[in-house]
Amino acid sequence: MSQLNKHIKREKIKFEDWKLAIQYFDKDMYLYKFDLKSGYFHLDICSQQQTFLCFQWEGQFYCYTVLAFGITTGPYIFTKCLRPLVKFWRENGIKVVLYLDDGFGMSPDENTCYEQSSFVKRSLIDAGFLINEEKSVFKPVTELEWLGIVWNSKEYKLSITQRRVDDLISSLNVILAKFPYVTARSLAHVVGRIISMTPVIENVARIMSKFCYMEIESRIGWDIPITGYKPVEVLSELKFWLENVTMINYRKLSHYSKSSAVIYSYASNIAAGAYTVELENKIFHKMWTCSETVQSSTWRELKAIELALFPFKNSFTGKTIK
Repeated sequence: MSQLNKHIKREKIKFEDWKLAIQYFDKDMYLYKFDLKSGYFHLDICSQQQTFLCFQWEGQFYCYTVLAFGITTGPYIFTKCLRPLVKFWRENGIKVVLYLDDGFGMSPDENTCYEQSSFVKRSLIDAGFLINEEKSVFKPVTELEWLGIVWNSKEYKLSITQRRVDDLISSLNVILAKFPYVTARSLAHVVGRIISMTPVIENVARIMSKFCYMEIESRIGWDIPITGYKPVEVLSELKFWLENVTMINYRKLSHYSKSSAVIYSYASNIAAGAYTVELENKIFHKMWTCSETVQSSTWRELKAIELALFPFKNSFTGKTIK
């Protein structure tokens, strides 16, 4: 796909993830999740475009007739195709977050949660999606794993799955046994696992890996042993994670201040729009003027947020906004 991707226009997209889920998540909530079986394969490729997705393997030619893995716009296309379902659920008062084909829903009480999870499941089936029953949990629970994070509403906390913690410890043991004769690639592999735990460990992940980052950035090559720019500090950081990752693997949310209203905004090169489903489905949209269209994308995105606040302002009294 690497050659094909050179000729595909890249589209910007913002995925929903734990940052949005934590806005909905609350103490003693009941939870459910769902996973789609072979998500990309639900989307057919029109016959005229299938010729671009052909490849040869052991003397035979094959063509993808469905959305293939490896296409640079695959996540964008798949996410956009599921947005109408997400909008439909939220318009019906269902708190649900969808990251590609992994969904996560929650509700304050068990009966409502069961009704909503059944509604979500039924609407997925009606829309033609195949559900991965083995990875899905439609029966309301107070603790489940989603995106590598364990969500516990009874104790109102988050934690990294034990599997991911064990993988990090294993990687640390390997790299410490070879230190300082380790490559920048192997060090980056360990640091990447540490940073991926940021949702739970928060700023400690970056603070206690900064010297490792410096070492990686001062590399001569990815597969060449590190230069030893700050060997003592790097060794200290690696030992810190080996000794403490299990102990600090939790995040209590009792002090967490969440937004009581969430605004979704978007700005293209011709128009801008925003909406919030929490406050009576309020919607804002406008076409850019000629002078506004020549501004940078960052300017348009910030302007869209600013303009969206005005029509909603009377409904935002006493609320925190995201």
